[in-house]
Amino acid sequence: MIHLEKTLYFENGETDDLFLHNLIVNSLSDTGEYIRTIENHLDKSDENNINEQNRRGCTALHIAVVISNVQAIEALLTCGADINVADNSGKTPFTYCLMNYDRRLYKCNQMFFTFMAQAYKLQLLKLTITPENVRCYQKAQETYQFHDKTYMAEYNAELDKMEDVPVGNDGTTLRNFLYHGPRIIDKSTVKRRAVEEIVTTRDFYKEFPKLGCLVKLQYRLGVARRNAIDKSKWILLELVKYALPELCIENIINFLDTDDLSNVIKTVE
Repeated sequence: MIHLEKTLYFENGETDDLFLHNLIVNSLSDTGEYIRTIENHLDKSDENNINEQNRRGCTALHIAVVISNVQAIEALLTCGADINVADNSGKTPFTYCLMNYDRRLYKCNQMFFTFMAQAYKLQLLKLTITPENVRCYQKAQETYQFHDKTYMAEYNAELDKMEDVPVGNDGTTLRNFLYHGPRIIDKSTVKRRAVEEIVTTRDFYKEFPKLGCLVKLQYRLGVARRNAIDKSKWILLELVKYALPELCIENIINFLDTDDLSNVIKTVE
């Protein structure tokens, strides 16, 4: 267990009142049980965000790292947790993984290679990865030269399979969604429902064992963005006292990234 646990999670003997954060500190039987519990929670409401942050900016993934809960880490990433989210000090879960890495410890090695693999895939597919995680990946390579060439054939096979899975009826495929997910479903309820149906099928993880977690990541980011857009729209309308047409407000919001939308929401919290 990493010694930073108390500074990230506990304050004056109390815990954060966040479902996923508290779930992670309770040992479930296996990764599968974590996955089922996490997904059941997320499916109840769009308000339930897998990347929700506590007062220190820590997500459930941060907490899983600092208490060395490898099963929870695997489950959170499978369900679409984002390794790019930084806490209030600018540290990502990958940062904390490296800060106390000891190659002699089995759990440390499990976490180390899990985060290396996730960062590798994000860079390989040119998906979003923060400078901090690029730095972490480069530092990790000083310990181990990670070359995932053995998996490239499997990655390509899954990408080809995604090309045959339609999302909506305009030619958009699951492969398109993997690369542009949040922006695809934040504007189209039809496509959002189509992706939701795909990622909740029983065989989804069997069909896409290597890249399915990234599809889930894009889906979760898209749902969170749509939720932030809906909240920001009414906040901005109230702030400008309807001085601007609603369509103008919507155009402004579409140019904002999710972090900017979150900052708009925080203005009234």
